[in-house]
Parts: sequence; C-alpha cells; structure tokens
Amino acid sequence: MTTRSRRAASAAEWVTLTLSILIVGALVAVAVMEEQRRQETGGVGVRVTFAADRAEARDGSYYVPYTVRNTGAQAITSAEIWIEVFAEERLVESTEVTVEFLPLQGTQEAVYVTTADPATHEFAARLESLQFP
Repeated sequence: MTTRSRRAASAAEWVTLTLSILIVGALVAVAVMEEQRRQETGGVGVRVTFAADRAEARDGSYYVPYTVRNTGAQAITSAEIWIEVFAEERLVESTEVTVEFLPLQGTQEAVYVTTADPATHEFAARLESLQFP
C-alpha cells in the first residue's frame, strides 16, 4: 500500500476557496430575492384602461377604445377579461373578452361596442383567468 502525505493548503488556495464560496452564495441570494420579489407581485399584472373620452357614437352604438397592458413579470398566452358597464352601482352589461398573447410589457388595443353612453356609465374590467407559456 502506498501512503499519501497530506500537504497543507496554500494561502492562494484558501483565498480562491473563500472567494468561490462568497460568489456562489451571492448568486444564490440574488436568485432567492428575485424569486421572492416575483412571488410578492404575483407575477401577474394586467391592467385595462378605457378611453371613454375618445368614444365615438354611430347608429345608436358607442365605440369605446380600451387598452390591455401586461405589467407582470411574465408573458401571457391567454387572458380572459370581463368588461362590465355600470349605471351608478347597478351592472347593466358585461362581456367576456379573450386576449390571445400579451408579451412582457406588451399592450393590445381594441374597441368595445356598447349601447351604454360612456358619458353616463362607468366601465370596469375584471381579470377572470390567465395562462402562461
């Protein structure tokens, strides 16, 4: 049998080991903090804004432009959104709208057609479901 003699690690080896451990620890800490931040925001951020001031009236219908914006941390494959129209606090109309792909920080513009006058009714959007790639 052969015997190996153990030599003591040099100062350079100890410095290299220490720096390696610190770098790996820092990378793990950054990854954990990013994941925690993403979970706190839910990763979900869809905002719908209506431009009632730009609505057009034609043939008894009102064409109200709206914008769907992805403010979340992920792209969205599909989003189901309910558009609701209120007269004071009473719901007078609701429609489901599906947005088929919304990239990170992406926007999609569309027009909502209704018989409710935007000057006298309030428009709201409610997120029903999301699908991610």
